[in-house]
Amino acid sequence: MKIFVASSGRCGTGFLCSGFKRYTNISAFHEQNPVLVGSLLREANCSGLESLALQVKAKDISRNYSFYIDTAHQFMRGFYRYALAEMPNLKVLKLIRNPLEVAVSRINRKVVPGSSGWLGRYDDENNLIKIPKKKWEELSDFQKILLDWIEHEERFDRVKDSFSQIVYIDFKELTNNPDVTFKRIFDELKIKRYEIKETSLLNRNSNKKKSAYCLKQKSELEYLIKTLNTLGYSLSWLKSPYYKKVL
Repeated sequence: MKIFVASSGRCGTGFLCSGFKRYTNISAFHEQNPVLVGSLLREANCSGLESLALQVKAKDISRNYSFYIDTAHQFMRGFYRYALAEMPNLKVLKLIRNPLEVAVSRINRKVVPGSSGWLGRYDDENNLIKIPKKKWEELSDFQKILLDWIEHEERFDRVKDSFSQIVYIDFKELTNNPDVTFKRIFDELKIKRYEIKETSLLNRNSNKKKSAYCLKQKSELEYLIKTLNTLGYSLSWLKSPYYKKVL
């Protein structure tokens, strides 16, 4: 079984990985090499350009692992295409957190699109959400981070039917009730129970801290959504029960 995580990051990907590492016979990785960061992330989002590094990575996973999970947060930023080509029956854990909390977490770490190699750029050729340079420059750093989140979710919405199975996971449910959440994940994926390693502990992820947002920041998200609607992006997935649950 091959499992990948669809997430914008700052959503508990490391925490999720540590949970799978508790079990024997499961190869669990968080940001396995080569990591989609910097030039490789840029390469993965250039139209008409195939990444040899990502092709090799996908082939290696397909051939050398019987039970594999990768919780890398940039799966939807290009790698999913290579993974699907080699593993058409792959399964996806859709991990989501309130985007305002995600943005606050990134702001606190000074991780902003355009200045951080960990995030995509507004002018990446394969972006589904395209905005004029002038409009981009008018956005606050907080809104630029939110736009990166929206790009991830838009990509997932457009290709979700390509995945053989999707398990939806809320950040709060995962971090507040990990044992219950992991039982549900295993049940939905029909995974037989694996032994838990006695020496492997599930540590709480520090990204729950200092992520409270204010009303002004909420208004920034509302303004950004209205701006994108004006540019012709419906973002209809925002109205689905799944997204309403975390927004």
